Amino acid sequence: MDLLPSELPPDHYDGKEVRLDLRAKTSEGMVLNIEVQAQSQKCLDRRIMYYWAKLYSNQIQRGEDYYRLRPAYVIEVMDFNFIPDSSHYISDAQPIVSATGKPFTEDMRLFFIELPKWNALKRKASNSLERWIAFFANKNSAEVEEYAMLDPNIHAALEAEKRFIANPDQMRDYWQREKAIMERVSELAAAETTGEAKGIAKVARTMLSDNVPIQQIPKYTGLSVSEIEALQK
Repeated sequence: MDLLPSELPPDHYDGKEVRLDLRAKTSEGMVLNIEVQAQSQKCLDRRIMYYWAKLYSNQIQRGEDYYRLRPAYVIEVMDFNFIPDSSHYISDAQPIVSATGKPFTEDMRLFFIELPKWNALKRKASNSLERWIAFFANKNSAEVEEYAMLDPNIHAALEAEKRFIANPDQMRDYWQREKAIMERVSELAAAETTGEAKGIAKVARTMLSDNVPIQQIPKYTGLSVSEIEALQK
């Protein structure tokens, strides 16, 4: 598996810039987007679809044949419940032909890993996938250490996390970004309740003043990078 740049080029027409947590390509050519979501957001379902569309379409350039397109899968790791009326901690979605109940295509798959539903099971992981889910859930540090002993990749990820936490500058920047994001969520909710369209711009300006990277702000406001840059002027 090869890691790819996490930032896709802005769409020529709408200018929206897409930033992914992790993008990779398998040996078979399948493209993966793995994203960690700490909080639910407005229109998250549509944003996920938009990201998938960019992930899929950016595999080819204008004039290239469609046969070059390979399956594109989105994997969302979520620290909140997302799929209603289901207790399964892993769900997947794809287009279905209603008349037959069969998939329209295998090129599109969306996977949702809901950490609260995993934690609700209150059991230890029994395979590699579950150990990774437990690592992201991170509710029991002793168990995570145990899983790290069983899986060298989890061990490497845990050591990288410890190095990050031990770096005071990185942790300060991290908590400043978290604080700005939390304030943004509260302000955006208030703006939606009162119907104030200017609320979104206010949120973006607050995040800019808190030194949140401009590439991250579209993820929380729905504004394009060019719109956010205009707020700086």
